[in-house]
Amino acid sequence: MSQVLFPNLSVERRHKIAERCIVYTVQSTAELSQTLSQLQEVIIEKNVKLVVVDSVASLVRHEFNSAALASRQDELIKEAQTLKYLGENFNIPILVTNQVTTKYQSNLPAPHKGVPHQPTAERDSMRDGVAYLTAALGPAWSHCVNTRVVLEQTPETRLLTIAKSPVAPVTQIHFEITAGGKKLPS
Repeated sequence: MSQVLFPNLSVERRHKIAERCIVYTVQSTAELSQTLSQLQEVIIEKNVKLVVVDSVASLVRHEFNSAALASRQDELIKEAQTLKYLGENFNIPILVTNQVTTKYQSNLPAPHKGVPHQPTAERDSMRDGVAYLTAALGPAWSHCVNTRVVLEQTPETRLLTIAKSPVAPVTQIHFEITAGGKKLPS
């Protein structure tokens, strides 16, 4: 895959880049918590420059049902605290992916908390009211996030929305992915 994405890089250079990536595969929130607790050592020893957690939502949504919402929120808050500590103390970006869900509401208060969503699936268009995308993990997780970036794809374009940021206004940027990389419309 790297050969397709970076055809101008030599095989040796691609291997050197790949060697600098450390991947942990966890199957439960307990494993994720254990991995996060050991991450400080790894950051120091390996001079880590970026931490990516993909996806925090999949584990907790799988393990905690709606009756265990308080336990789920507690787990998410602990994970967020650990990640914020690591990011702030080592001055490195922490990227955490989340899943989104479509919410429907006939009378959205202005301004609503989600990103406007044009329903694309037949099931979406059958609902009455307004559709919008919102983070799947709820308000407790959304308050833990410093900057929220939403990526969407429509048949016409791709859209990056800065939905929450302490340093930037809400902004939308249309872009395309081409064989030569990303392309901003002129």
